[in-house]
Amino acid sequence: MKFIILAKNLNTLKKNIIFILHILFITFGFSQHKYPQNYFKNPLEIPILLSGTFGEMRSNHFHAGLDIKTQQREGLKVLAAAKGRISRIKISLWGYGKVLYIDHPNGYTTVYAHLKKFSPKIEQYIRKKQYEEESFEIEVYPEEDDLIVEQGEMIAYSGKTGGFIPAHLHFEIRDTKTENPINPLLFGYDIKDTIHPTIKETYAYPVSENSHINEGFEKKKLSLKKVGTGKYKTQTITAIDSIGVGLNVIDLLNNSLNKNGIYSLEMRINGEKKYYHEVEFFSFSRTKKINLHVDYHHYKENKEFIQKCFVNSNNDLKIYKFLEDAGKIYIEDGLDYKIELIAKDYKGNTSTVTIPIKGKKTINSRKEENYEDLHYVDTSCNTTIQHGNATVIFPKNTFYKSERIALKEENNTVNVHRDIIPLQKKYTLAFDIRNMTPTEKKGLYIAKVTYGKYRSYQKSIQNDTAIFSKVKNLGQFKLLKDTIPPKVSLKNFRDGQWITKYRYLKLKILDTGSGIKSYYPTIDGEWIMMERDLRTGVLTFDLSEKKFTTAKHELKIEVIDNAGNKSILRASFYRKK
Repeated sequence: MKFIILAKNLNTLKKNIIFILHILFITFGFSQHKYPQNYFKNPLEIPILLSGTFGEMRSNHFHAGLDIKTQQREGLKVLAAAKGRISRIKISLWGYGKVLYIDHPNGYTTVYAHLKKFSPKIEQYIRKKQYEEESFEIEVYPEEDDLIVEQGEMIAYSGKTGGFIPAHLHFEIRDTKTENPINPLLFGYDIKDTIHPTIKETYAYPVSENSHINEGFEKKKLSLKKVGTGKYKTQTITAIDSIGVGLNVIDLLNNSLNKNGIYSLEMRINGEKKYYHEVEFFSFSRTKKINLHVDYHHYKENKEFIQKCFVNSNNDLKIYKFLEDAGKIYIEDGLDYKIELIAKDYKGNTSTVTIPIKGKKTINSRKEENYEDLHYVDTSCNTTIQHGNATVIFPKNTFYKSERIALKEENNTVNVHRDIIPLQKKYTLAFDIRNMTPTEKKGLYIAKVTYGKYRSYQKSIQNDTAIFSKVKNLGQFKLLKDTIPPKVSLKNFRDGQWITKYRYLKLKILDTGSGIKSYYPTIDGEWIMMERDLRTGVLTFDLSEKKFTTAKHELKIEVIDNAGNKSILRASFYRKK
């Protein structure tokens, strides 16, 4: 193999060589340590203690990094893990909150999320962009030489931005070219862990028309007994034809009570390897396929992740390193089998569960399914279903496989089956509003109803005949009305007050209906950057960011909720120059 390297100077030559070696490591997997060891340093000023590990099971995704404890507080210094350049900055109310991305010369990118605020030079850079766009939420991609950082340089302070989460630092290492997240522990971070994974539950699944377990045709929870350190055994079961198994397993780390994920899971049949997966890296484009990797129905019903050791035909996750017959086990009549499930954490601590099986035919026959009240959704084409005042439109391949679902609408509440079937894309839900008057249509929106009482706004679009939304889950939805404007109030000062010695100006906004959509604050007609705290509804403005040339000033804020209701608050304050 020949490489032609064009380099204007020695630094460019060095970068090109590192890049080529990096590609070779990724492509061919040279040596056990194909990732650079000890290149990246601790991103915090305190020893690393984890509350979350890479590849853990999360709702609709694998966890993409390490969650590092910050002593249950905000404001710890966050340090650049290696020399590089800030390549992306994003600020959002949800998700990663305030997050930094640093590209490094060795072909990797580190990510630092849920930050409270950035270092002064980064804060100055992003604040300028926020004022240019007149928006708190923003995403920018700095030029190559705009923000260079050195290893160990303070780049931010830890926080809890990005929704209702506890204080911690979410830290990732990604391949810069593919953006695939990689397990940071592969880069030499040494986490103390001497504890074996805990196997909490084990299940057996019939996976063919003719298969059964213990003379039944449904999945079976197996009684589990601990027989030693890291050793478990279930009762003997009978089975026939193709079956699969799965387990609920967690891992604890030293000095931490958090329930973390394992690194690898292996299945052996009579001593022969049948299945193996490990969480070295994954692709964001496929992370939603976690819903096929786990027992989705069980998760939705019980909030427990059962990892299946058999793989559906449309599951193309790259975590599977060894698969024989897709992990399905063929049981013959009269034969005995021993299944071993071997769960390991990154440190190699191992727990094993043994499942004895006897092959045995059954005289029971499967009950015929009653599909009378169900609608067939063929994944190869679009499907439209209507009931009462509601219509749903499933584009082709909305489901991972063709399904039969129930649909019922009554009193502007629609049940689109139950949220026990995973989807791979959104579908359209619409309510007919042709017979409503303009007054009746005002303030309408669609909400998702969970646990029978919690209502969350779904982005709703209305025309003369219908109101519709693109939704990503099955379940219950309701057509609601919100005509009450948001509440806006002064928080830390009174109208007409002198606030010369104040550092911050604070307001509070609240909407108990459809929720806040946007807010636009100004002082003396100029937009100001007010940061919103989702927990309290408080908006905060740093008065040092604005030059005041007169004593009296006019504050105005316009707040709009998701149903289009608007509130405007005006107030004055005095401040010495």
